[in-house]
Amino acid sequence: WDQWDESRSTRYRGNNLFYVSFYDHLYQRGYVKSLPGAPMCACTEQMPVVSRSDCTELLVTENIDFTYSANSKSFSVTTTEVNVEYAACQGANGNNNDLQAYYERLVDEGRQ
Repeated sequence: WDQWDESRSTRYRGNNLFYVSFYDHLYQRGYVKSLPGAPMCACTEQMPVVSRSDCTELLVTENIDFTYSANSKSFSVTTTEVNVEYAACQGANGNNNDLQAYYERLVDEGRQ
């Protein structure tokens, strides 16, 4: 997700974490055991170095209603519908599904 708290990727990052860790990896793929030499829960110093990491990004659409009240001269904003989909990250230079390339794209777009 990017640096702005108001962005959709930041506001729905909990959905992404749940999807990747519990639904996709645990429930769908059955990743439930640790790998040899890589504990499932440990301090960072004890975890192995990785050379590449997959990446999942959110595709969020929101329907929002804006209402103006002439009596109080104020606006009301209500989110009426949210649709969250998950896809492999689109990274910089056509390197998709790669966390480093996705971060590079965010930097290139001024979002980090």
